[in-house]
Amino acid sequence: MSPKTVKPRHLLAMDDLSGEEIGTVLDNALIMKRLWDRSRYTRGSLRDIGVSAIFQSPSNRTWSSLSEGVQRHGGRITYIDGRNVFKRENGGERESVRDIMGTQEQYFDFVCARLLRQETLDEMGRYAKRAHVVNLLTAKEHPLQALADTATMKLEFGDRFPGDLKVAWVGDRSEVEVSLAKALVKLGVGQFAHAGPKKYWLPPDQWQIIEQLARESGTRLTRTEDPREAVTDADVVETDTFAFMGVRAEKAARRVAFQRYQINKALMRAAKPNAIFLHCLPAHPGEEVEEEVLHGPQSRVFVEARLRLETQVAVMELLKVSR
Repeated sequence: MSPKTVKPRHLLAMDDLSGEEIGTVLDNALIMKRLWDRSRYTRGSLRDIGVSAIFQSPSNRTWSSLSEGVQRHGGRITYIDGRNVFKRENGGERESVRDIMGTQEQYFDFVCARLLRQETLDEMGRYAKRAHVVNLLTAKEHPLQALADTATMKLEFGDRFPGDLKVAWVGDRSEVEVSLAKALVKLGVGQFAHAGPKKYWLPPDQWQIIEQLARESGTRLTRTEDPREAVTDADVVETDTFAFMGVRAEKAARRVAFQRYQINKALMRAAKPNAIFLHCLPAHPGEEVEEEVLHGPQSRVFVEARLRLETQVAVMELLKVSR
């Protein structure tokens, strides 16, 4: 009788990690960062691990951090242009998701994908029998970016995190905000506030999930159309582009709608004096953020970018030992 097959664990969305597991990822990521910064030491935790990285959209930080992180910790990584996998030049399906996954997991232990549709990623996860599937970004969620953001907060505030910290998201909803809000409320952060035009708030189904998590953890949630209200006494102020993936055709209309939601020096003065500014990048100075804030003393955007590397490795460490 053949042994029972155990399905591999995936990170398709932030829902796939518990608050305790998120904490473990953050702790391990910061340990890795400290060891590398001090002595270029790595634990070799991905030794003999093969990783494929499928990209349907352009990337700077995701590919660079994933490639360096996997290789630095002993693994092998292969870049795959998603246009050559999922679609023909005429837009038709080149190969079924089932067959793509059936093939990929013959070669790789992890199949990491940056895709346009969350549904495609979820389908990959359903068909995977051996390989772990990891979300590198979809139009619905960006869990790896959210983990880097929370790791930045933990690095900055130490034992105060998550505690009574207030995190303010200002501007448009985005896939980053969905994942970040879920992570923060699972960790039990003191308050998460969103400011933006009501038309662009998170959809009710997504917000209801966040509300339920907040009821369980005790996080206070607020939503407002007043950016100053959200930022007042905040420890962290975060934003994203006002025309994120999938809605760039609306850029002109959004520039008008979000005009008063720019993160500038005047707005940052409403936050606590030691507040930090975060942005997943790429940023558009003069639109969602003022140049003086983006590259000013309160900005931690490059620390945030750096921690993409360690948090991604920590996620793979977690998944490979918790089937």
